Amino acid sequence: MLLRRAALSDMLGPMRISLCLVLFWLTSHPSLAQDRVHLPAEVELARLVDLSAQRLGLRIAYEPRQLAGTFMVRSGEGLDDKALWALTNELLVQKNLTTISTGDGLAIVPLNNAARQATPTEQWALEESDAGPRLRTPGRAGYVAIFYNIREAQAEPLIAAAQPLLGSGGSITRLGGSDRLIVADLRGRVERVVTFFQHQDIRTTVTRSYEPRIFSPGEVGEAVRRLIGADVRVVADELTGTLLVEATVPQHEAVAALVERLDAETSAARLSTRTITVRHRPVEEIVTLINRLLGAGVAGQPDRPIDDGPATSRPPPEAQTAAERARRRDQGHSANDGVIQIDGMTVSLVADGATSRILAIGPPGVLDRVQELVRELDVRQPQVMLDVTMVSLSEGQTFDLGVELEKIEIAGDIRIRLASLFGLSTRSGDGGRDAGNGEGFTGVVLDPGDFAVVVRALETVNRGRSLSLPRVLVDNAATATLDAVREEPFISINTGDTVATTSFGGSASAGTQITVTPRIAEGDHLLLEYAVSLSQFVGQSASPSVPPPRQQSSITSIATIPDGHAIVLGGLETMNEGEATSQVPLLGSIPILGELFKNRSRSSGRTRFYVFIRPTITRGDGFEYLKYASQDMALDLGVDDGFPVVRPRVIR
Repeated sequence: MLLRRAALSDMLGPMRISLCLVLFWLTSHPSLAQDRVHLPAEVELARLVDLSAQRLGLRIAYEPRQLAGTFMVRSGEGLDDKALWALTNELLVQKNLTTISTGDGLAIVPLNNAARQATPTEQWALEESDAGPRLRTPGRAGYVAIFYNIREAQAEPLIAAAQPLLGSGGSITRLGGSDRLIVADLRGRVERVVTFFQHQDIRTTVTRSYEPRIFSPGEVGEAVRRLIGADVRVVADELTGTLLVEATVPQHEAVAALVERLDAETSAARLSTRTITVRHRPVEEIVTLINRLLGAGVAGQPDRPIDDGPATSRPPPEAQTAAERARRRDQGHSANDGVIQIDGMTVSLVADGATSRILAIGPPGVLDRVQELVRELDVRQPQVMLDVTMVSLSEGQTFDLGVELEKIEIAGDIRIRLASLFGLSTRSGDGGRDAGNGEGFTGVVLDPGDFAVVVRALETVNRGRSLSLPRVLVDNAATATLDAVREEPFISINTGDTVATTSFGGSASAGTQITVTPRIAEGDHLLLEYAVSLSQFVGQSASPSVPPPRQQSSITSIATIPDGHAIVLGGLETMNEGEATSQVPLLGSIPILGELFKNRSRSSGRTRFYVFIRPTITRGDGFEYLKYASQDMALDLGVDDGFPVVRPRVIR
């Protein structure tokens, strides 16, 4: 402990002597001690910091070892408080130190670390003084950091231009991609940077739009950059066909002259030939759509549609006669080819179905818009896998009950025969009745030549179920048709003067027909347009030359259904009931006893037909879904799907 106290005393001894010399010098000049400070020729930096803190009423935190050393100072007539503080900060910078503001005072930190430790402030102002602009901020720190908001200028060029004004410990930081900056450096350097910003951060350019008629906005914009200068800001808007230019007024005059000269090119220089490939849709369909858009003035003001020359008018395709379409087809034109006049310029589109390409001839600007339209229209459509389930249920029941009576009485030459017959039996050779091999219960009581009683009863019950599971893959907005039809042929008889000929007259069809058109809506819902038709033959043909009678029911509707769910589209249900009675008049109406004089038949049937559908939207450029959806079915049917089988191998 004694050694430590001795060492501390040895270190503080010179410090006390220097401080006493300064205080003695100040007390010997009482008038100057109140206004100005006269420093000795050699002064310690730590003592100068303490003196500044005492004179200015500041609280300064520092480490003593940072301020080791002395400086030679020539104060002349003395220093006021402002000059004293400026000298202190200048000497600190010579030792790569500076002062920054803290919450309750100042701190002395290394100059290279000041940018990270200084807290940026919004409370600053640049004031004019006799010595030039002065930066005013809270506190008296020698190193300051402020926020600066760029109003008009471009951030990156402005920062690059201001970098030479900074020192080694200064920085300009841009917050994200915004126009908000943090400027940090010694106070005097920040003053110069802010002054530079305020002189440069003003708008001196004008933005104007140009509409090139011949060449595309992109081509004209590239010519402007090359001929006018790289400092001109150019934006080519291909959607509206305009060119936005931000430049000075003299530069705009040069741009206007350039655009006018390009628009005045000869017609031969205006035309360009281009081949546009169509990958996902029929090329004739794309050409038809683009012709309609060009004819409506999308690429300019249409003058008139023309054919093979500028003076031959051509009506739209729907108004052409069959002869006109045949003539154009003989000349090698497609029905969708079009030649249109736009602003006095010829635009020709020819569909080449063999290579799925569009051959286009016209001004480059119009062809650029045509190519953009093709890019927007030629989009691969997702497909829809339709799993259809058709269920047919049938129920039928018939009941037949009949009694036949016959009485034969012979009196001499008089024969009396009384009978109640309904076709249940036939007469036998011995004069009785024969029931044959009829179905159901049959009872016969015979007394040949005297009487016969025949009773027959039959009940038939039918129940059936038919299930059909077709599957079809269809493009979006395309139509799929599923048919299960039975053909019934009939003949045709042609009668002439001498001979009649018989030939095939045709066939009548009956069965199930389903037509489905899916359209993918928002949220992967499907707008389903469908038509279901169910027909069946309901009897025998009256003649070989006439088709059998047919009953047909159909359902047509549009519905919105979710993706991947089985939904019943609709159902057809048919019910029929019938009852027939054949009886002997008067006797058949007698209760109970009348059953012996009648033949009763009852029938009932019920047919139900339902259609379920499960749509699944398939996406992906590699058709992965179709591969895996077909794999299970191919395995069940023993069909090789053609994909290689990956098997593990041991690598030694």
